[in-house]
Amino acid sequence: MPNKAESIMAFLALCQSVLLGSFAAILAAHRSEILDKPENSAMEMTGEAHGAPTVSYEAPGTMA
Repeated sequence: MPNKAESIMAFLALCQSVLLGSFAAILAAHRSEILDKPENSAMEMTGEAHGAPTVSYEAPGTMA
């Protein structure tokens, strides 16, 4: 029969695994929620749709 300290450690390990599993489930649900959003939502999150200036790059022309 295991002693009291081993039983407590086993119980704490079980609690940690349940908490880690629930965190992983919440993270996966949030990730899929973000990926399911349309393109415009991504622009809103970066501030482009709120009047923030966008930076564009134009390649220099070739000198002939």
